[in-house]
Amino acid sequence: MTAVKITKWSAVILGIVAASVIGAAMAAFLPQVGLKALIAVAIAAAGIVLITVAGRPREVLLAAYIAALTYNRQYFSFDDFLGSSGSQGLYWIPADPLLVLLLATSFFDVRGDQQNAIAYKSFGAVMLPILPFLAVCCVSTLAALRPDWAANDTLRVVKFAVLLGWLHCHMTPSLWKTAVGTLAVIIVVQSALGILQVLLKGDASLLAMLGLAKQVQSLANEIENRARGTMGHPNILAPYLLIFVPAAFGAVLFARNRLVALGALAVTVLGSAAVFASKSRAPTALLAFALVVVALIALRRRVLSPRVALGGAIVLAGVLAVVMTPILTAVTERIGGDFAASVKFRADYNDAALAIWSDYPVLGIGPNNMNVELKRHAPLMAMLVRDADKYRDLGNTRAPTVHNIYFLMLAETGLLGFASFLFLLIMMLVTAVRAANMTDGTIRGLCFGVSAGLGAAYLQQSVDFSMWYDSAWYSLAVLSALVNTAPAVAAAEANAYRGPGN
Repeated sequence: MTAVKITKWSAVILGIVAASVIGAAMAAFLPQVGLKALIAVAIAAAGIVLITVAGRPREVLLAAYIAALTYNRQYFSFDDFLGSSGSQGLYWIPADPLLVLLLATSFFDVRGDQQNAIAYKSFGAVMLPILPFLAVCCVSTLAALRPDWAANDTLRVVKFAVLLGWLHCHMTPSLWKTAVGTLAVIIVVQSALGILQVLLKGDASLLAMLGLAKQVQSLANEIENRARGTMGHPNILAPYLLIFVPAAFGAVLFARNRLVALGALAVTVLGSAAVFASKSRAPTALLAFALVVVALIALRRRVLSPRVALGGAIVLAGVLAVVMTPILTAVTERIGGDFAASVKFRADYNDAALAIWSDYPVLGIGPNNMNVELKRHAPLMAMLVRDADKYRDLGNTRAPTVHNIYFLMLAETGLLGFASFLFLLIMMLVTAVRAANMTDGTIRGLCFGVSAGLGAAYLQQSVDFSMWYDSAWYSLAVLSALVNTAPAVAAAEANAYRGPGN
């Protein structure tokens, strides 16, 4: 198919179409959110102006998409057509319209003076890790007790694959830098907001904290004063930061540009403080572990001397102490508080998941079908899920599920799904390590940091399921595309630095 070349006027037309799509979505699905809708429309309008003026729609749309993923809300707007299925129903997220627009740019030649798409691996090699899991989910959906529910989660795996494939086919150094820069900005914004929520004891939404909206009951009101950003829950924010903060620390240690290193240091400090302010036990401990691993790698690679490492650790500890002192008492009380109850809650949920898996060992009970038989194996857990389901419409959030992503995959997709899911995670980690060994400087530091962050996140998911939530799930697709193309980006940057005549 021949792409349509973007001219100034076609960019304006594309902007008008984008405005119409976003406006229609707002009018149809978000009439109840008031000021939030106005803010969303204003942001969308600013993005459209930026696309038109800059002439780089893919960069703008990708940045907007990555940022929108951190607004962790699910809108069940299809109940009128499909009937209500509670948290198992079909929903959309604010990032979805942006993904549609991003994919639509494939029909236009929007490269302009940009470089052609680059790729280190073949398309098949990049897609291989997700395809077995997608295949198992499809088959498990057909065999599920509620295929309609299962199809809703299988669609999420399809979107992961589509996003990963599109990014690989269209990745340029400019798009790569845009994604990395956006993730850095997101860490700063989410961390600053989370720390403010704790300092101001802000159980309300951000707008209510600023006096711009009326406080309403939501999931945030049921949470002890903990950092959560715009992700709705501290146990979603902290694991998200756990993946990406070590990457920023890697850039600190490996970057050759002092300004880049200082910027990455600021991201590391803020992100670490936010994880601490989330009062989430496992992410806090595992983040410290991941940062130590990155430092040890830097020592091994001789980009960090033992003396500088010791001095830097002292300085970093001092900075973190200053940042975290105002919330230290509240955090330590939370960490040493209801630990036994937290362990028992997760153990009971895990037992229920294993009991369901024993009934459906090969393909599981079906994606998104855990709650079909939860009551039979764990009546108390089923009651808690039913009570939490009230937040589906009140706070636009899905009810929680098994607090162990591996047991969740066993119960819902069986041994085949569990094995293919592990294959996806392991291949992402292997790719990140390989990318680090094939690059140098800042990109190498980012890749080593991603490797440590992913490893820590995998361990943390044994007591959590946040990686299966939309904000982290689709961010993993973006991250996979970044590490897959990192060697090609590094090579392109090196060639540009040497110049065509060298």
